[in-house]
Amino acid sequence: MVVTLGLGGASNAGKEQLPVMVYIHCQPETAQDERQLFAWRVLQQALERTRPAYGEFVLKEASVSLRQPRQLQAIERGGRDINVALLPVMPESARSTVTPVRIPAIGGLWGYRVLLVAADRQARFDAIRTLDDLRSITIGQSWFWADTGILLKAGLQVVTGEAYDGLFKMLVAGRFDAFSRSVIEAAPEYEVRRDLLPKMAIERHLLLHYPMPEYFWFSDDAEGRRRAQRVRDGLMSMVEDRSLCRMVEKQFGESIRTLALDQRTVIEIPNSLMGPGDHLDEPAYWCDPIAYKSTSQP
Repeated sequence: MVVTLGLGGASNAGKEQLPVMVYIHCQPETAQDERQLFAWRVLQQALERTRPAYGEFVLKEASVSLRQPRQLQAIERGGRDINVALLPVMPESARSTVTPVRIPAIGGLWGYRVLLVAADRQARFDAIRTLDDLRSITIGQSWFWADTGILLKAGLQVVTGEAYDGLFKMLVAGRFDAFSRSVIEAAPEYEVRRDLLPKMAIERHLLLHYPMPEYFWFSDDAEGRRRAQRVRDGLMSMVEDRSLCRMVEKQFGESIRTLALDQRTVIEIPNSLMGPGDHLDEPAYWCDPIAYKSTSQP
């Protein structure tokens, strides 16, 4: 994807020409991987809002696909392949070498999780009420996802896999009991795979929640900090007028409502990576998918 906006034109005549700011993000992991497409639309909107102050921009997709650890490394190297990454909150050690924009790009919806399960095992999950009950099942995750450390630290049983698409097949093969997915991922992923994996279903009883902001990350140098400041200004404007959460609901509201989140048992899981700068106690930064009243069960 390449987006070039407002380059040149008579409207700029007589004005000082600011350098065009270029933002490059990595490709999806697979052809079916649409997990980050919405975030790049949010980034585009933030950049558009800041055009008067910062000038024109180009937002484009790189020729490489990188997993989370490699994205962080690419950013640290100064952005030869990519210069912006969408990643969850990281330990303080990571924050000292890269620059995060600490505004949740998708309103924190990565931290609201439902489970994909074998369709004939719903009764087992109906009996789960507490975090301690949840420790009786195994949950599938990729070894490099930040969620994996959060679940392990909470004492949950985690079975790790290598590839994103392979985790769905591992679930159906019985390698683990449940595959934890965010509320913006679960329904679309299920619809895409329901014919190929007919034994898979969306679990109907539980909603897991841990604070998991989705941040845009940049290199910790002059160029990276300038890119970050522009995005921070744009996102802050979207937080202040609530347009970010309206964008989130417009994109995901319909599919989230089918999950009937307001009818589920919520299990809270702590995330020790959250700190004072992550706005955990400031509701304006977060969107609330439970407030999207349900339509019907999936």
